Amino acid sequence: MVKIVGLVEFVYPNTPAALAGFKRGDIIHKLNGADITIDNYMELLTSTSLNCEFGQYMENTGIVNSKTASMTALELNLNPVQFTNIIEHGGKKIGYLFYAQYIGNYNTSLDSVIQHFMDNQVTDVILDLRYNPGGTTTAAQHLCSSLAPIDVVNGQKTLVKFQWNDKYQAYWQSENATEQLGINFVDTVPYKMGLNKLWVITGQGTASASELTITGLKPYMSVTTVGETTYGKYTASITLKPEDFYESISYYKEIDNWGVQPIILKYANSQGVTDFKEGFAPDIAVEDDLLSTIPLGSKEETMLKKTIENITGVEILAAKSAVKPSNFTIIDRGFSKYDKNKREILFEGFDKTLLKIE
Repeated sequence: MVKIVGLVEFVYPNTPAALAGFKRGDIIHKLNGADITIDNYMELLTSTSLNCEFGQYMENTGIVNSKTASMTALELNLNPVQFTNIIEHGGKKIGYLFYAQYIGNYNTSLDSVIQHFMDNQVTDVILDLRYNPGGTTTAAQHLCSSLAPIDVVNGQKTLVKFQWNDKYQAYWQSENATEQLGINFVDTVPYKMGLNKLWVITGQGTASASELTITGLKPYMSVTTVGETTYGKYTASITLKPEDFYESISYYKEIDNWGVQPIILKYANSQGVTDFKEGFAPDIAVEDDLLSTIPLGSKEETMLKKTIENITGVEILAAKSAVKPSNFTIIDRGFSKYDKNKREILFEGFDKTLLKIE
């Protein structure tokens, strides 16, 4: 029988999981007193309340330090700017930013980090997108404009071009609707680092707006990716809800909690790179070592360690990586039912009255 466990990537602070004692690398091995199987594992993502047993993996022993925790789900607004740090190593001052999702409402949090990096004269920046599934185009535009070379930003050059179906492409071009034809860098961001080089940590969960950031910046600066091959998502979608089309709930009462998320376009960078179905292979391959339980932002964590060593040329002495069980396989990344962003680029500013163009 296949035994399934939940493996914790990271924990947002001040959430039910954090208060229950969960941390990166913990293994959830029992759910409501029973083993986790193919029949019940989705309850980890959809239940409103859970009773879990969790611990850590130890080679030749299995799961140790097992604990029990009960949690009740909450719908929270979570700041995606997490685990920022300035690391000094090998004569370099390196700014590290773990960015969990692209959410435009938190662009001011990005500004605070960029300002902190600039105030402290960081020499290099590491952007950790290993678990970032994507998000809004406005957040991607803001982040890229905060990092890219000054002449690129001030010149408002092309970040990505949008490719619609033939009818929409012709319509937007006839209307000279520049915002519907692509994203440019914006010179209105409050802080501009003006980098010529960027290091990005990637993983199997790096998708959509995260990949847009990588491919959009590459024509203008050196972008070195460290980690694992990205997901391969180069399309954008919009959310369509009944209330977008009906004035009264009486017309859509039976489907008032329904929605549709159609793909409406794909993007390409300024050099035309698109259709990367297999994702982006890393320049420096490193496996994400979740079982070691080393926290994100620690220079001993495997992916960050390798990135710092590449920047500085100076080795970091660290403990050996945890040895995975021989039959251990990651089958997928789970998303909570409350998470509105599941490997999507969320396209904003689209006029839904234009859905039908003759």
